[in-house]
Amino acid sequence: MLIREEKRSPQRYRRPRSRRRERIKRQPGNSALRKRLSILLNGDTRTAQRLVNQACANNPGRSVDWCVEKVIWDLERDRL
Repeated sequence: MLIREEKRSPQRYRRPRSRRRERIKRQPGNSALRKRLSILLNGDTRTAQRLVNQACANNPGRSVDWCVEKVIWDLERDRL
């Protein structure tokens, strides 16, 4: 009795994504401000994006840069 091996198509290996330092798509706005925000949050890009989205939702009509500055200002204020 012969056992036939099924032909399988080669599957690509996917590297598991890191949850803490996940790359996000290029966001509009000043990259220096985003870098400063990332430093304040120890590289947690998910939290940074969530905070910026909340600030933009709470302040419609404001620019993305303004929202990032507001998040930075709020974080620095709350740390004192």
